[in-house]
Amino acid sequence: MDTREKSIKRKIVGQTLFFSFFKARKRPSGQRNLFYSKRGSTGNGIPISSKGAWGGREGGTSASAVADIPEPDANTIPRVNALLVKLTLLDLRFWICGKLAHTLKSVIVGDNYHQTTMMAGKKGLRGGLFLLITAVLAAGLERGVLTAEASSRSPFSAMIMLGDSTIDVGTNNALDTVLKCDFPPYGRDMPVNLPKGRFSDGLLTPDYLAEEFGFPYQISFENRAGHEGQLLTGVNFASSGSGWLNLTAKIYNVNSFGKQVDQLREYKYELIAMVGMSRAEDIISNALYMISTGANDYILSYFINPLLQEKYTISQYQQLIRDTQFGYLKDMYDVGARNVLITSIPPIGCLPAAVSIYGYKGLDEDGCVKVLSETASSYNADTVRELLPRIHQDFPGANFVFMDSYNYLYDVFVHPQSHGYKESRRGCCGTGLVEVALLCNEASPGTCKNASEYVFWDSVHPTTTVYRGLKDYLLPMIKEAFSF
Repeated sequence: MDTREKSIKRKIVGQTLFFSFFKARKRPSGQRNLFYSKRGSTGNGIPISSKGAWGGREGGTSASAVADIPEPDANTIPRVNALLVKLTLLDLRFWICGKLAHTLKSVIVGDNYHQTTMMAGKKGLRGGLFLLITAVLAAGLERGVLTAEASSRSPFSAMIMLGDSTIDVGTNNALDTVLKCDFPPYGRDMPVNLPKGRFSDGLLTPDYLAEEFGFPYQISFENRAGHEGQLLTGVNFASSGSGWLNLTAKIYNVNSFGKQVDQLREYKYELIAMVGMSRAEDIISNALYMISTGANDYILSYFINPLLQEKYTISQYQQLIRDTQFGYLKDMYDVGARNVLITSIPPIGCLPAAVSIYGYKGLDEDGCVKVLSETASSYNADTVRELLPRIHQDFPGANFVFMDSYNYLYDVFVHPQSHGYKESRRGCCGTGLVEVALLCNEASPGTCKNASEYVFWDSVHPTTTVYRGLKDYLLPMIKEAFSF
């Protein structure tokens, strides 16, 4: 084989590798404006656009995305070995390995990337490429963990979470508060190598949505040190014990929703420093924002605070929350949020802890605290009737969606057997009637062995099985709302 033939073969293999790892994805563009409303809907929050037509998200063309890393199968290692043999025979230069290392840097945590790149340069293609592949495999090719850029399975550039313990993935681990769960038995059914800090036995609804959309599990903004590369696909600001009102968070020394919005601004500045203004704005404006909060404003604040009850009627208090909520949503819009999913307050009257603490106020025919259930239901209805029209008027080009999780969860709580559960009146941890946070620990007597039979993990929070079911319930509505 002469020199010219060798050169041609080298170019062919080099270009094949280059385009297989550097192929760009484009997402559809278009500008739509859609909101959810009870009126004229199916009752589950079916979307109705401001113009009476079905709508979707405000789109745009995303930046180039790195190809998805496939899950390893029986043929992976032979394919890798064959590739190494071919490349070795053709004696390609080690700079290709450097290119590959640079491309995959955001999926290799911390020093692994820098160490691999340096060794690739020193040892040439065979040693360097082997080390690179080893580093990626060692990092764990678990589903939903290592995707470094926006996935082709989702029209969104990232997933960004704000709210309370229903979507907190470990924010409170870094805070001086009693409302934390970074200890057993919390997280006992979590995937390997995931940090604890979720108020459940396993994953939460946003984790399952991340898997569905091909994103990594979002990391807590408070715990981002050493994992900055993951910020390109989203982040989680949620803090357990918080609500829409700052007072609720102040009582328990956790991050208020206002603090979370401030962190969103800081997150944008960090993105700008990492990838530049244009790319950062693309990530911010094309991300899916999920907000789950509001329950604590009632069960951890209003109904245990006589001073609040003296100052505000329940109607006045709800109006205060809506006005505060609108202000924070406007702040998020000003930062660049355009695709925002707001979940309803769950049926808080059915929580085992609520029944234990507030049961004296009276139970309804389903065994839930009547005043709490009515409060949550009326707040959700008023949000659709009063808040969404204001958003439509003041947030042009945005897609703020309110989704009703109340009815689904109420049915699960009240009719557990029809959903495959055996117990819904108490949680799995301890007695299941009052245990939550520090009270739910390894010494708690009576903790169940199979949490999947229970609706509740502790006395307040559902099991991971329920969170997965909620994801299945919300997913069709999310796809309908954002047209994908």
